[in-house]
Amino acid sequence: MYSYVLTCILNSFEALVVHLREKPVIAATRDCLQRIHLLSTFRHGSPSRALSPENVNVRVFLAGYMIAYRPTHVFESMGTLEQALYDATVPLIMTFEKICDALLASEGKCFADVPFELTKDFPTLLYNFLQCFKAWKIPDEAKLTCRIKHALTALYQVSPLHLALSN
Repeated sequence: MYSYVLTCILNSFEALVVHLREKPVIAATRDCLQRIHLLSTFRHGSPSRALSPENVNVRVFLAGYMIAYRPTHVFESMGTLEQALYDATVPLIMTFEKICDALLASEGKCFADVPFELTKDFPTLLYNFLQCFKAWKIPDEAKLTCRIKHALTALYQVSPLHLALSN
């Protein structure tokens, strides 16, 4: 999966988005993310009781690939919330990929073969990413809502007579 993601990243943002929306990619990533998160938490503990493998949204995690590799396509501008999210995303994605690579390279494909050092920060990195994503999402949703309201207001202000004359 990861070599194909890299190809998508190098080709275009649109190709990356299409790939990350594919059901097999979502399912495989969900299973892998939940397992790595669960086993890393067993090894090292959790930074929060609220963070469990079942309540991690895989689509938010996959959005991390777009944020890490194509931030200018995701963010209109790089304010403090965007920078914090970007700074939380890159180490999470890199660590996740290193853990996956270690699993694939191990003879038995066993988590016990993954070095302790690779997994020790994963629960905290995931937690920080999710907190930053949540903090960024709230004002971003508010901006979008405001834009939609302005657009709808503009549409309603156009009179039916004006519309008839322009056709």
